[in-house]
Amino acid sequence: MLIRYEAASGEILEIEPTRFEPLSFSDLVEDYNKKDKLYPLRIEAKSVSSSRTGFKTTSPASVSMPTNFREPVSIFSLVDGGWLPPPLVIPANFMVDRNVVASLEKMKQRANHPSKTQHDWWTQFFSDFAALINPCLYAFEGKNGKPPSFEEFCRTFELVSAEVKAHLPTARLVEYDLIHFKAAYDIITDVSDRLERETEFLLQTLPLIIHPVVEYQLEKSRFEILQRARRLKVKTGSLVTVAVLSCLYQRSDGSGFLAARKLLKPKKGYSRQHAYNALSDLRAIEMFTAGLGFQRERFALCTCDRAMAAFWSGLNVRFARWHNERPTFSITLTEDLFPRLDNTARQELASELVA
Repeated sequence: MLIRYEAASGEILEIEPTRFEPLSFSDLVEDYNKKDKLYPLRIEAKSVSSSRTGFKTTSPASVSMPTNFREPVSIFSLVDGGWLPPPLVIPANFMVDRNVVASLEKMKQRANHPSKTQHDWWTQFFSDFAALINPCLYAFEGKNGKPPSFEEFCRTFELVSAEVKAHLPTARLVEYDLIHFKAAYDIITDVSDRLERETEFLLQTLPLIIHPVVEYQLEKSRFEILQRARRLKVKTGSLVTVAVLSCLYQRSDGSGFLAARKLLKPKKGYSRQHAYNALSDLRAIEMFTAGLGFQRERFALCTCDRAMAAFWSGLNVRFARWHNERPTFSITLTEDLFPRLDNTARQELASELVA
């Protein structure tokens, strides 16, 4: 990749980036529909050169470049430490979820339309950068609110791979042999034992936080949520528990970007299908985080779901690694996801969840 910047003075800077520093929760949710929104891009560069002075760095450099885009960002790549628009992910390796694949299909349908949509403008970059794409998240999700069988998983993976390739002929698709399909499907088997418990947990706890909870009821609601997690053998430090508690500790007036609430979508008549959809998003974050612990080339998780990207960014995940053949990582109860608690109260809640 080469970035070419032409200043008003006529000077041209050429930057060869090696990494873009991830953007934050606030970058994702503040003024996100404004076309002139500036993003504080910071670039680790292999080289920087100037046409006017002839200057060129002889060693790695860091460049700060506040940037706006032609269209508001509508596709988000989850990366270690935050998120980035897809064209800024190096290397261009992506796990894509169902809504990204749907965007590719819609872009293809509008191919002969005179004007591009916001999604089309961002989706085209997958072709421009000859991305490496893994559609496993689409295949993992299954249909009808339940995990797929092994045969369904394999068939869906192959079908969606062909579909993506048809929409993005320059993209490369991850290919699975039988041994890879079995290893990938083991993940579905591994989490299926807790799917029922986490589903029941959401069905029991979301009625408690459909509406913002008044101050004097917070402690009681928190106790009930954690009690039900323990009774159902759902880990109190799991993403689903953290998401429910984040809904509890949103601002009392409902202001701010409610990432967890938009992800879980609590409402009257909440069904098992609703729970399955929410848990599929949380499972995708888990799988992505587990991948960060591998000592090999990484993939970004690409989604059109702003709430999913915001929840990930608000978790401040660190220390992702594999221990005894299991993925482990640390999260932080940040002000972004728990704005109703001060720092001391967040630390106390974190200690309770760990205990």
